[in-house]
Amino acid sequence: MNANARAAEKAKTYDDFDWEKLIRPTELQSMYVSQRDLYLMTNLNLSKRDCEKKECTKAMKVEENKKHFYSSVNQKTTRKHTPHHAIHVALSQTEAINNPQVPLSVPPWGGAVVVPHQGQVKLVKTCPIDNFLTIFYVLMKRHDKFMQYLKRSPEPYSVTLITICQMFDNGDFAEGKCAWLKLFPGRFDLSGTVQLDLWGNEEELFVSRLFSSLETTFTSTCSSPHCPSPVKQISSKAIT
Repeated sequence: MNANARAAEKAKTYDDFDWEKLIRPTELQSMYVSQRDLYLMTNLNLSKRDCEKKECTKAMKVEENKKHFYSSVNQKTTRKHTPHHAIHVALSQTEAINNPQVPLSVPPWGGAVVVPHQGQVKLVKTCPIDNFLTIFYVLMKRHDKFMQYLKRSPEPYSVTLITICQMFDNGDFAEGKCAWLKLFPGRFDLSGTVQLDLWGNEEELFVSRLFSSLETTFTSTCSSPHCPSPVKQISSKAIT
């Protein structure tokens, strides 16, 4: 690291760091002394002089950082909170499928929409949303249970998917894709352009909108003797 980079690192303030990402692994060890001291000075009301005492070794400071952080996290997790509304739909393989003999039109890639007072706008590189919208369209049309769950859900993506299903039924595939893009306010602007590029990936342009209902299960472990929950399993409900 050159002199300018070191100077920039040392000039950072307390709010410039994501302490959770630094404390959970062992990245505190590689920080500058002054950076670790920022945590102690901000949260434990220590002075710079206190932090510079000879008896305050690097190991002690790291442990104090962790001790305070984990005790704070433990207090926050015990407070009452309101969970996200989530949908859990288990589709049995033996469940009756709605109109299995009726063919469904698969939304084509790309497309074009007509914008009032402007003309036609071509959609390109739409694959990040094409596959998922097709999958959800089939689920809504073939599985009544899935559609009913979506209709009862207040989540924005649920309302949008139902609207898209109606558009796809009418053959308005490009319009349906634009309805999904409205879940990204300010990002996709149809005005003043003849071509809209949807370059991205599935996680960014589709999965991210389902965030409040995604199922996530993981186990976190911590080796610090001060950690109140050395092994913790976290999970949430989801569409499965």
